Amino acid sequence: MTTTEDKYCSERIMMSNEDLDEYTKYMSGCSLNTIRQYRARINTLYTHFEKPITDIGIEEFVDFCKGKGRPLNMPLNPNTSSQYINALNKYWNMKKMIPQEFIDYRKDVLDGDIQKHTRKTNDALRAQLPSFESVLTNEEFHKKHKNVKEYLICYLCREFFTRNLDLDVKIVNERSEVNQDGNFLLIQKKPNRVEYIRNNYKTYSKYGTKTFTIKDKVIFKMVTDLHDSDDNYLFKYHPEEPPCDSNRKAWVNYESNCAKTIKRAMGGICEGLLLKIQVNNIKDKNELLLIEERRGTSLPYLLRSYNIDAPLTSDLHQSPFYKSDSE
Repeated sequence: MTTTEDKYCSERIMMSNEDLDEYTKYMSGCSLNTIRQYRARINTLYTHFEKPITDIGIEEFVDFCKGKGRPLNMPLNPNTSSQYINALNKYWNMKKMIPQEFIDYRKDVLDGDIQKHTRKTNDALRAQLPSFESVLTNEEFHKKHKNVKEYLICYLCREFFTRNLDLDVKIVNERSEVNQDGNFLLIQKKPNRVEYIRNNYKTYSKYGTKTFTIKDKVIFKMVTDLHDSDDNYLFKYHPEEPPCDSNRKAWVNYESNCAKTIKRAMGGICEGLLLKIQVNNIKDKNELLLIEERRGTSLPYLLRSYNIDAPLTSDLHQSPFYKSDSE
């Protein structure tokens, strides 16, 4: 007899490849990391309940999140619950059969337990976080000592509020080399500039392609020098194929190495902590509009995730995505 613990430790896939492929295709606008994460969550639900996802009742799902039937009956933490809720929401939307009671439950959880947990966690971190000045000092160190890739990572993370795989970029000097699948640093001349183009990031399906022009002379020279030396990626190893069951381990390792490289470059802090430092140092709530535009994170998500002390000098509701409560 297969135990519940065995189910959670097993790597076997019980869902049909056709169903997973349909789900993956439906999420084509999401980042590769989100696709991998949601596939894993849906697969776990299938394995746990041993029946089609569409047959899972809302009460069963709530019990699952509370820990019933899981190893040691341990409830999911709020962040993990959120991942399961969003993965299931995406699946039911794909099947065009999302139950109203699930819609209500999702809203209650996102606006209640998860919001309280996130704010509590962020408030507890606030006093322990490095200062923003130390972030700038570390960045200046890499610039002074010509640590090119480390400086570019720090600059892009700070300036554009990026997530880890947003920095999975290829350096090119011809627009014809840019496609809709990847992220690029495009070298342009007359005038000298670099275009930072992002297609593969977490919230692409909502915000679409993001393109920003960097006119900084130091950045232009660093990026150009890398390209001229045939060093065209910020990260050393780059899997050529998208994440799927056959090369899932390669992508997991790649994402982990990207995160470690970024953390080393930024003096021991990850991109998530850098965002918290930046949010805690804003002088006006309207600066959140810049984070929304550059990172691709909605205002309601930022407002409910942080206790922001900064004043508000004009109406935040001008954001076209203000009504959306998801990241």
